[in-house]
Amino acid sequence: MTETRISCDLEEAESWKRIAHVTVEQSFMEEMRDSAAKQLGKKIRLDGFRTGKVPVAKVRQVAAAAVEQDALELLIPTVYQKVLGENEGLHPVADPRVENLDLPEGEPVRFDLVIEVRPDLEITGLETIEATRYLPPITEERVDEAVESTRERAAHWHEREDGGVEEGDAVLMDTQGLDDQGNVDPEQSADEDQAVLVGGDGMLPEFTATLIGMQAGEQTDFDVNYPVDFPNEDLRGTTRKLRVAVKEIRIKHLPELDDAFAKEHTGKDTVAEMREMVRDQLTSGTKRESDRQLREQLVDKLLELNEIPILPSLEERYVQAMVEDFARKQGMEEATDEQKQQLSEAWRPMAQRSVQRMILIDNLRRGREIEVTEDEFNARLAEMAAEQGTEPDRLRLLMERGGQLSRVRGEMEEDKIFDLIEDSAKITVAEEMADAEASQTEA
Repeated sequence: MTETRISCDLEEAESWKRIAHVTVEQSFMEEMRDSAAKQLGKKIRLDGFRTGKVPVAKVRQVAAAAVEQDALELLIPTVYQKVLGENEGLHPVADPRVENLDLPEGEPVRFDLVIEVRPDLEITGLETIEATRYLPPITEERVDEAVESTRERAAHWHEREDGGVEEGDAVLMDTQGLDDQGNVDPEQSADEDQAVLVGGDGMLPEFTATLIGMQAGEQTDFDVNYPVDFPNEDLRGTTRKLRVAVKEIRIKHLPELDDAFAKEHTGKDTVAEMREMVRDQLTSGTKRESDRQLREQLVDKLLELNEIPILPSLEERYVQAMVEDFARKQGMEEATDEQKQQLSEAWRPMAQRSVQRMILIDNLRRGREIEVTEDEFNARLAEMAAEQGTEPDRLRLLMERGGQLSRVRGEMEEDKIFDLIEDSAKITVAEEMADAEASQTEA
C-alpha cells in the first residue's frame, strides 16, 4: 500500500548524483504525523494527563513543530528505501539529503532526495601515458650512512668532565629575558631545565655561538635576533636580551662498530653480515618508495586525461579525517573553529585528489574486472604470517577481529590494478629525479 502512496521520479543529474523527485500523498503524511505524535506522547508531560497517556490529537496541537520534524524523520528513511528498492543499480556513498521541501497544508508533500552515488566511468588513456621509475642505486655510501644511523641510535651520553661546550653536546640550561638595561624582566618568560642539542636543527645561531665554550655553572647575557618566520609570533623579527645559565653538559659516545655491536643491535654475527642485511633493507625500502612515486605519477597522468568528479560528501569526509589526524599528531587536544577552518582549507586540495584517486581506482577495478582469488589471498596471508613468525590461521583470526582482512584484499587489488597500468603505459627508468620534480613530489 505504501508503494502507491509515495511516487519517486529518479533523475540522473550528474554521473555521481541522483535526484529523486518525491511526492507523498497527504493521507500517508498524516499517518506519519500520528505515528510521530504517538511516540512523542510517551515522553512529554501535560497537566491533566498521565505520563504516556497524552492523546495523539493533543500532542499534535501543543507540539506541532516537534511532531512535524519527527514525522519527516520517519518519512525520509521510508522514501529512501523505496528509491533503493526500485533502483537496484544504485550504490550510495553517503546518506541522502533533502532539498526543496514543500509542506502545503492539506496537500501532498513534495521534496527532492539528493543521493551521491558511486559513478560509473570509462577510464581511458592507459596505453598513452608515460612515466619514469626512479631507482637510485644502493651505494656503499648509503650503506655507511644507514650503519652510522644504527650507531647513533645506540649512542649514550655522559657528563663532560672538562672543557667547555662543543658543537654536538647536549646542554641543560636556564634562560631568562632581560630588559634593555640588562636587568631581569619579570614580564618576559623564564625557562628552566631546557635540554638542547648545541648546533642542532632549529637552534638560532646566537644561541650556538654563545653556548660554545661555556662551562657548567657559568652564565652570560647576549642578544638574540629572531627571524621573521620564527614559530613564536610574539618574537618574530625582534631582538631580545637573554641570560643563559649552563647547568649540565653531556657528550655523546658512539659505540665501536665491531662484531659484538652487530650481534647486539642487529642479531648478525659479523659487521659484514650486518652490512648485507642493511643493504637488503635499503633495496626493499628503495623499491617501495619507487613504487609509490611511480604510482602517483600514473594517477596524475590518468587524472589529466579523464574527468573524475569530486563527490562533496567524500571530500568533506577526507578533509575531516586529515584535520583530525594532523591535530592529533600535533598534540592539539581541541582545535578552535578558526584553526579547523585554516586546516580544512590547507588540506582540501589533497582531499580532493584523494577522492579522485579512489574513484579512478574503483572504476578501473570494476571496469577491468580485477579481483583477488582465494588462493592468492591465502598465499598472501601465509607470507605475512611467516614474516611475523605466526601461523596463517592465527593471523587470519586476529585480522578478522580487527577488521583488517578487507584492507589486505583491497591492497592486493590495487597492486593488480597498478600492474595493469604499468604494463600498458610507457615506463622509463632513471637513477635520480630532477630537482624541480623532486620538490613537487615532496610537496
